[in-house]
Amino acid sequence: RRSSARIDQGLRSGGREGPMGCGSSVPAKGPGPAPRPAKGTDGSGTPEGKATNGIGGDGTIVATVAEVRQETSAVKLLRLRVPTKSVEGGGFAFRPGQWVDFYAPGVDKPGGYSIASSPGQLARDGTFDVACKQSRTQGTSHWIHDGAKPGDEVRVRVGGEFFMSTEDGDAPLLMVAGGIGISPLCAMLETLLERSRPAGGARGEDGSDANGRRKRHLRAVLLYSEKTEHALSGRVRDMALRSDGAFECVFHRTAAGRSTVAAKAQFEAMTTAELHAHLQSVGMDLGLDMMTKPELVDLAVASLTVVPNVSSTPASPAKPPAKLRDARQAEEAEQWDDSDTCGQGAITRDGRIDKKALGRAIDRLRAAAVSEGRSGTDVVAFLCGPPKMSDAMEKTLLKLGLPKRSVRLERWW
Repeated sequence: RRSSARIDQGLRSGGREGPMGCGSSVPAKGPGPAPRPAKGTDGSGTPEGKATNGIGGDGTIVATVAEVRQETSAVKLLRLRVPTKSVEGGGFAFRPGQWVDFYAPGVDKPGGYSIASSPGQLARDGTFDVACKQSRTQGTSHWIHDGAKPGDEVRVRVGGEFFMSTEDGDAPLLMVAGGIGISPLCAMLETLLERSRPAGGARGEDGSDANGRRKRHLRAVLLYSEKTEHALSGRVRDMALRSDGAFECVFHRTAAGRSTVAAKAQFEAMTTAELHAHLQSVGMDLGLDMMTKPELVDLAVASLTVVPNVSSTPASPAKPPAKLRDARQAEEAEQWDDSDTCGQGAITRDGRIDKKALGRAIDRLRAAAVSEGRSGTDVVAFLCGPPKMSDAMEKTLLKLGLPKRSVRLERWW
């Protein structure tokens, strides 16, 4: 399903070992990045070609690690800073959804990681983010998880035909993520919010903003599947809150048993200080000060399965009665089913993303488009996750009536 041109690009760059692929069943509309030069590597992790003004002969640019954050027990987030001249001069630019070839010091092959931040962030402060899932076999992943620190220099190069164009951003958007596949979708969602955010920002007591506008029409729905802990969950929740009803997310948890659900309720009742104390007691204390409370809760839940000596009953406020917990979950599901859920933000449900969940999201987006006077605009879907999941989601969306041209996929290598 990947075009020969894109396979050639991957081979010419010396092979990529990152978790993200560079394929889409239908390329996004609009001009993409310039073709990458046919250069390999010299075997040391440094691309061939002399650098001129920070730009290598093969199109790579030098980026400096500005921040390393433990996002979940298995995912680290790197914030990379690009030289101002590379940003202002156009030497480094990307569209929301694209990835970078990532050349780490001393690693033979580049990794490939989708950019998890918007082009707007790059324009504002010269930085962009990548999230890397821990791997036992990938040299770049080892370097990021075990060696990367602020001040380190790497080389990166933009690639990929999976991105959200301006035209795509005007359509109702359905986004489906599996695991670390959330990264490019975060970049798209942040871009969508930056483009649509009304001036002023503050809202009055009646829910209107400084210009008298009320909560906005639903423009995007994200269905995000993961076994237990969702990477970038704090970022996703924050975007849902800032969207004022324009974006909703349903976190699908596929490996959450009753004990996990109960433990999460206990962790959510803790204060930030109590969460810090719990995570420090089990040795998961890296970067806690930079995490939001939802991120701390997700990491605490993960500690129940990745740390052998952790009790499934954390020392915390009393566990809520089973009836109350079940009623709360049922209420969340009912709110998602209700047609008046605009502004609910993010909810969590146990189970995989299925045809019913996809159909419900499409119906909500179409209804919102009609109420906004855009009945002729149909849904565009972006999918990113494990190949089997993405293929299954694509088939289901086609059965639900979405035209193939409106379904975009990012396939992993």
